[in-house]
Amino acid sequence: MAQEKISLTLKKGDFLNILKGMWGASHLKGLEISKIITNNAEVIKKELDDILYIQPSEEFAKVARQIGRLTTAKADNWEVEVLALEEANKDIIDARNKQVEDMKAALEVESTLELETISEDLLTDEITASIMSALKQIIK
Repeated sequence: MAQEKISLTLKKGDFLNILKGMWGASHLKGLEISKIITNNAEVIKKELDDILYIQPSEEFAKVARQIGRLTTAKADNWEVEVLALEEANKDIIDARNKQVEDMKAALEVESTLELETISEDLLTDEITASIMSALKQIIK
């Protein structure tokens, strides 16, 4: 019998939460639920491909590590050193801030996906409330 599907129109951020719920439910045992979770995760990952793998530049990561070390050590004049690092690397930090803002905006974009529903009888006692909450839109 063909698996029942549901068409969902949600923000990409909401699909990301469903994907996180699927990753959280990946420990559940059973062939049918495993197939549904795997299939749905593939559909969502494909839709979120533009935002799932955004990483800070190596230059930004280096500056962030330097600032982190200064902040943790709290040596004399650490605040001045942090401000100087931020000023010297303003373009790198601004580029990262723009990247984060673009990602936030992308999470607000609506998308429509066809996902397989999960029958409630496939869920075991191992499921947690947080996973149930994340997957509630596809549990039937």
